[in-house]
Amino acid sequence: MLLRGLRRLIPAALLLAASLPAAISAAAAPSCTFELGFAALQQLIPQQVGACQENETHNPTNGDGLQHSSGGLLVWRKADNWTAFTDGFHTWINGPRGLQQRLNTQRFSWEGDFGAPGTTPVGGGGPSEPVLTLPVSTGPLSTAPAPFDSSPDGRFGGIQVSDVGVGVAQDLGLQWTREQFLWNNMPSFNPGLFASISTDQHLGSGLREVGLLNFFAPYCNGGQDKRVPCSNDAVTQYTTALARAEQGKVNSWIMYNEPDICNPSNPGYAWNSPNRAVDYLHYAQAAYTGIKAGNPGADVILGSLGITDSSCQTNGDEMTFWHQMLAALGNAPLPADEVSLNIHKEPEKIYDLIKSYHESMQQHGYDKSLWLMEVGIPLIPSLGPGNTTDSGLEVDKNNQESFLIQAYANAIAAGADHIGIYTMRDFPPSDPAYNTIKAAVKFMSHVTSAVKSPDNRSAGGKYVDRLEGVVTITMKGPGFETVVAYNRSLTPQTVTIPATATTAVVSDKHGNETTMSAQNGGYTVTLDPVGVVYNAPWGETVRFIGGSPVMLRQAD
Repeated sequence: MLLRGLRRLIPAALLLAASLPAAISAAAAPSCTFELGFAALQQLIPQQVGACQENETHNPTNGDGLQHSSGGLLVWRKADNWTAFTDGFHTWINGPRGLQQRLNTQRFSWEGDFGAPGTTPVGGGGPSEPVLTLPVSTGPLSTAPAPFDSSPDGRFGGIQVSDVGVGVAQDLGLQWTREQFLWNNMPSFNPGLFASISTDQHLGSGLREVGLLNFFAPYCNGGQDKRVPCSNDAVTQYTTALARAEQGKVNSWIMYNEPDICNPSNPGYAWNSPNRAVDYLHYAQAAYTGIKAGNPGADVILGSLGITDSSCQTNGDEMTFWHQMLAALGNAPLPADEVSLNIHKEPEKIYDLIKSYHESMQQHGYDKSLWLMEVGIPLIPSLGPGNTTDSGLEVDKNNQESFLIQAYANAIAAGADHIGIYTMRDFPPSDPAYNTIKAAVKFMSHVTSAVKSPDNRSAGGKYVDRLEGVVTITMKGPGFETVVAYNRSLTPQTVTIPATATTAVVSDKHGNETTMSAQNGGYTVTLDPVGVVYNAPWGETVRFIGGSPVMLRQAD
């Protein structure tokens, strides 16, 4: 089934829905479920959608999806990928400005049939129409305070905590660190040297340590550059001995960092062989065999893949290396227990790429746990005139703070089981973003499910839909709900977050908290506009990070 993002409701379905009664018969079909975009929409408006009455069906002519529920009809249009629900009189559309509600006889300005005969514009159309109208609660609200669980959440970690100390990481709420084991520092095979090749020598205890296997030793690659691979036999010998020696201290291993970067001028360039993807696959098979021989209970993580530049891609495919590796793998099992990515890109791209890797794995019959091993964005002291930056998408400290919260939230919504801040030495306690990370971990710990609205992924192969308006990511966990909201428009926007409790704790990106009381079933907040743009040569004002986000936590 195609992934449903959020596209325009089809007029034919609207005509069909207009004939529906306000409440459809409660005779539910057995074992039906909501899936993908329909499931996301049902989570946003569960009272309106109600229970499923049948599984989704598809129009054989155009592929459009339809599914009846006890409250009405869910509709998905394949041509442009919007998802909507109607009760026969009202329509809720999960579109480019989030979830919006209108009458069936009305149209938003962005809809393809805006201005059609027999329809009227919502709010006059254009900027005056509501940006995001989420359904507010009409039932009794919890009077419990917003709960925060201070117990450790193993999702959050950092890159080389050894640079700052375990105490700093624990104060931030981080539970794991990635430390390097630099094989290139071994002049000969000598397990007695293992302690001297790692960055964890002064780490101390208290965190899960993830060991990164990086580079190659001169004794087994003919004295060539550290990026030139050794033989597979040498890899197995080394990893077996290392995993056995470090067992109990290091029980998770990453098999290399960014082997997919092919351009020697790229700072992350670390692998030099003619058949990069195939050679790395053979290395991973040898390393996996060795690690499991040395420590059968170890978690083995595929080498962290980044977003390479166009010179490393085939037909603009950002997952070229991954696809080449899977093609070479054939029907053999992936030599890894888990998968990892390094994404130093805009939050929307983090969401899109993590989703894409999960979808690719599912297409191959499995879906392994995914680590966002490195998350970060280039930093510059100040922006240019008009809050502009260049094609490198560097930002100042203020926008870095906005990025961090949006990146964490998008990663969780996309299905990242672990998220690592890059790098720990860049965020000492004196840094303004230190409190940003601390607040993000506090508000997003122990999340068990998350839904992003709008989905903001393109069905047409575009890099990512850089749409304007408000984005909300609604996360739920035991007894709580956290909503992260940010604005991708160039002007301030207002959002009303449905209340599940009478009060909520709201934090800005600096970690400053206030308590809000629900009004008319919701919490209304004003969101700052985008704070940095790139004026691209193709004429687009690229808004690659949203404005200052807010985090709202309430009992659920």
